[in-house]
Amino acid sequence: MEETHLVRWFDTVRGFTKELWDHVLDSGTSISELSASVPELAHLMHLVDTFEVRSVVEVGFNIGFSSHAFLAASDSVEVVSFDLPENKAALIGKEFIDRRFPGRHRLITEDSRTALPKYVAEHGEALFDFAFVDGGHDYDVAKADIEHCRVLCRPGSLIVVDDLTPWVPWGVGPTRAWTEAVEAGDIKPEEIYMDGVLADRIEGPADRVWAQGRVK
Repeated sequence: MEETHLVRWFDTVRGFTKELWDHVLDSGTSISELSASVPELAHLMHLVDTFEVRSVVEVGFNIGFSSHAFLAASDSVEVVSFDLPENKAALIGKEFIDRRFPGRHRLITEDSRTALPKYVAEHGEALFDFAFVDGGHDYDVAKADIEHCRVLCRPGSLIVVDDLTPWVPWGVGPTRAWTEAVEAGDIKPEEIYMDGVLADRIEGPADRVWAQGRVK
């Protein structure tokens, strides 16, 4: 059973994900990747609401589900997202986000391995109080994304890393990158969720596993 503090957000999440999904499909654009689950999006909304988050950096916009979750959870939140330029569906999702939350979202379409260091150089460090890492699944990409997001966040900021499912190929890299960041003392781990249920450790089987921690 999903955690009760997440259930309160489920109807909201189901509503906007359907609207956004239909908007992209109605444009004739195909969606090549799966998006965050309802429990995960509810968890993101819960964190923004509970900890009064004001600024979010996310790697992996896809069609905008997680951005919408952040922005809908609080009128005070602003989000900067990174996604690959070849993801045409992201541009359609961005249109939807801008109409619903004008002036509160920025999408940077460039490989995060070059875009994030460039963003650090141009804007400085410690800008954000929440990081959501849901980008490339290769170990080197996930590791770089976590490190750059950590640099961009203030000490004590929330960080959530998705795809911690090492029993499937696309989860090996993110899980290793998360584990190494924790072992190095760069992140203080707090909670792990498996399909919306709080867990003691990362273990299968599960479809969606994400972890929450604090940037040191």
